[in-house]
Amino acid sequence: MITFRIGITPDFYTEAKGKFEGVLEEQSRGVAGVESAPMPPQPGKVATPEALNQFDAIFWLSLKLTAESLKGVDRLAAVARWGVGYDMIDTDALTEAGVVLCITPNAVRRPVAEAILTLVFALLKNLPEHDSLARAGKWRGDLTRLGRNIPGHTLGSVGCGNIARELFRLARPLGFSRLLAADPYVKQEQVADLGVEMVDIDTLFREYAVEQGYARPDRQEAVRPDEADGLLHQPGSRTNRAARPAGRRVAREADRRRWNRCLPGRATAKG
Repeated sequence: MITFRIGITPDFYTEAKGKFEGVLEEQSRGVAGVESAPMPPQPGKVATPEALNQFDAIFWLSLKLTAESLKGVDRLAAVARWGVGYDMIDTDALTEAGVVLCITPNAVRRPVAEAILTLVFALLKNLPEHDSLARAGKWRGDLTRLGRNIPGHTLGSVGCGNIARELFRLARPLGFSRLLAADPYVKQEQVADLGVEMVDIDTLFREYAVEQGYARPDRQEAVRPDEADGLLHQPGSRTNRAARPAGRRVAREADRRRWNRCLPGRATAKG
């Protein structure tokens, strides 16, 4: 009988040890003709053709896969990413080689949305300073500023995909005065039930008080990585970023250009 062999990239055993073994065992238990095994360590954390050609499918964490990795590989049928990002994977090379790329969007949608909301609360309530003062035995008289309440603030998102929509679902009952998103790939009617207003990127940067940014490898133009990925810190505004940048990193000069384009004296917290 032919055995379908599943590989596990070696970084699982260093970066996610104890978190994946049980799931893998549960899913493969009792399935005839299927076996799993770790890939051998890869030099420079780049997959080699010799390693890839040992498997029919590979459970992938963050190893780099290039066109060179796939040269001469004729056995591999699928690469399954543990997560949603694939900026370390040459998708064109996979297509050329006839290898399917799988991601798991539903696995990260709620956890990341909750993490974003956690950061929003921490920023509005000035939690880092509260924490450092408490550890130093000080009290609120030593605070540089008090926390803010959510009502009267605008929540904005650069990008309105899977995670952002979950964020807006969680945030809507909290009392934000407006929910804004900039994403040329999303139509207003697609998010009308969430109470989200779709606006252009310039309007978003003028209007937001709390902003979340995303960078996706397949939608770099949507987030304007030359400016939007940096996420301007306007006076009185709060910014956090949940996704690692998939495209170009933004120079501080881009932030300064964006600042110079903002309306002078414009308040960012909307009542």
